[in-house]
Amino acid sequence: MVKGTLIVLREPREEDVDHVAQWIQNDEFQLFLAGDPLVSRQKLKELLLTQVKNAFKYDSVINFIIETKKKGEPIGLIRFQSISWINRNAMMEIFIIEEKQNLPYGPDALLTAAGFAFDELNLHKIGAVIFEYNKRSIHVTERGGAKKEMVLRSHVFREGRYHDVCSYSIFRSDYKKIIEGLKGTFFERR
Repeated sequence: MVKGTLIVLREPREEDVDHVAQWIQNDEFQLFLAGDPLVSRQKLKELLLTQVKNAFKYDSVINFIIETKKKGEPIGLIRFQSISWINRNAMMEIFIIEEKQNLPYGPDALLTAAGFAFDELNLHKIGAVIFEYNKRSIHVTERGGAKKEMVLRSHVFREGRYHDVCSYSIFRSDYKKIIEGLKGTFFERR
């Protein structure tokens, strides 16, 4: 369990499968899914159960459920994937349910996950790939200190047209400066 200011990151459990299946099949989630949209609810549940049972057994993938610290309510998920232990980097995905997106849960989850990646996993760099029309994620990612590295032009086809995909990254040294700047604020890391 990894504690933030407002949230906790914890291992997925079997009882989370229904929540996650519902989130993933949401039309908005499908818009931001990096791969092809999912079709079968049964296949999705089988995949999620396998991932829950092996949440921390894969060397290259780590999944977390984001839950509120006060109520223990599941509100999203974080996934580190393509973890390279030699290069000390990984890609991160984050999803917060729609009704919690305009609250400070997203920034707290991002900072908490970055702290885990740098302090516990000893990574040098974490990256994220964000579709150019996902303005909210771009805003949170940039406010969290990540820098745009590249743009994959016309890379994904959604809602009848092609869209650019932006690649962002943050380094351990940048994260440490951000945390120093948060001292005395609501998001101060303890």
